[in-house]
Amino acid sequence: MLLPLDERPINARFPRLLAEALGWRLDVPEALLGSRKRPADTAAIVDWMREAAPRAVGAVVALDTLAWGGLIPSRQSGNDLDAALARLDALRELRRAHPHLPLMAFSSIQRISREDDDGEEPDYFRTYGRRIFRRSVLEHRAAEAALAAGEEAELEALRADVPAAVWHDVLAIRARTHAVNRAALDLVAEGSVDALVLNQDDTTTWGLNVQERARLEAEVRGRGLGSRVLVYPGADEVAQVLLARLAGQVHRRRPRFATVYAARRGADVQTAYEDRPLGDLVAVHLRAAGAVLAPPPMAPDAWLAVNAPSRAQGQGGTAYALRHDAQGVLRAETRAWLEDAEAGVRGLDRSLEGFADALATLVADGERVSVADVAHVNGADDDLMAVLEAAGLLPALAGFGGWNTAGNALGSAVALGCLSVLAGGDAERAMALGRAVATRYVDDWLYQARVRSRLLLERDLHPLGLGGTVPAGDLARVEGMAREWLDDEMRARGWPFRLSRLTLPWQRVFEIDLELTRTAGGAPWSRS
Repeated sequence: MLLPLDERPINARFPRLLAEALGWRLDVPEALLGSRKRPADTAAIVDWMREAAPRAVGAVVALDTLAWGGLIPSRQSGNDLDAALARLDALRELRRAHPHLPLMAFSSIQRISREDDDGEEPDYFRTYGRRIFRRSVLEHRAAEAALAAGEEAELEALRADVPAAVWHDVLAIRARTHAVNRAALDLVAEGSVDALVLNQDDTTTWGLNVQERARLEAEVRGRGLGSRVLVYPGADEVAQVLLARLAGQVHRRRPRFATVYAARRGADVQTAYEDRPLGDLVAVHLRAAGAVLAPPPMAPDAWLAVNAPSRAQGQGGTAYALRHDAQGVLRAETRAWLEDAEAGVRGLDRSLEGFADALATLVADGERVSVADVAHVNGADDDLMAVLEAAGLLPALAGFGGWNTAGNALGSAVALGCLSVLAGGDAERAMALGRAVATRYVDDWLYQARVRSRLLLERDLHPLGLGGTVPAGDLARVEGMAREWLDDEMRARGWPFRLSRLTLPWQRVFEIDLELTRTAGGAPWSRS
């Protein structure tokens, strides 16, 4: 049973494909979930948990949903902390009623949005979002006596610019979600929860959220909970990772991984929405999934192949946008910004062809290989995917992740890699795993890096950007374009899949809800 972070397909639907690869049926209360800022029906969810638990092999629970009604509702003003804390008692009740049920939970260390956008935040972020983010960074730096030249004056100006009532509300919201995270540690300490992830949503190296992370880590150490609690960057991929952890616990097996990087310095790269170098991020994602980095000369069960940038992440869809802007939609400054961001991806220490050669050798030797494509944020590396496709490697990979943040992409790649080890040799499960991997190719590469970029090169859609609301009158047309273009991409490549469903669930182009069906007589798409 899974209580997801919210109703978005990556949280509520994609995990079903992972469960199918294990031969499981995943119970998800989709009808009870909310919609963006509208919270889920938490009372009905507690009832659902009681009803679902007796037939479950284990549970993965998003505390953001149990306590607040979802990730986005947890960020809003005026929430009732006492009611949120009381809802956590449902997990204590679950433990008493089912003492042997494996129970995994996760709870978010709330992000601070970097944009003047209130789509997922309180209304005042539309006006003050960037200033709130910058003040958060500088308040932390000031507390650590780490302000650079000129930053003290900048901080004073921000303190004057951001209204006191707004800043007070920012702190009040954070205090409430921090209190729930501390209460989650109590659930672990008393044995109500077996494993807990406190995931940092869209983080960086400075800010109020980073200070909260440090306080939580200190409490974890002080209470001796380090073997059962992990604190690391992530959000929408955590349910996938914990499903893999649950599967390992059920199968009594801890998958062993080795890593290979596309860039020699890849493990040292600081990614855009995380607080630590990529190599450390890989290690903690593996541990959260119940896996381990195999020390040499131990033979691994699978390989995690990391398409790392040389120095810094670029922007997903850049290659397609720069090559296909025939109408001149991109302004000169936008084009220059994209080209500058892409420069950090490339380097003499990075070779996509050499990376593909290494993967081809591993696959030829019968090794399981899952690719974490983290060279860009918000979409796969179009150049890498072309190289892997030309080498005939895509159907042979055990896993793939290349969406949104580095943490998101890593989580999917790690989870799928673990399932390739744990699912066994059953042909039906191998087909299910292949469908899950193909879904990531279609979403992360064909949609996010190509079709979405093509949509945003349309003159009427370009001003919306990734997060702008598609007008209701245009929604069916835009969804139809996306579906037609995605099917065209798959048809041109001879893939044995077509779309049976595609929608824009939040009425923006940022994410899609899709379902793949296999074409009649389609070629195999699995390692078997």
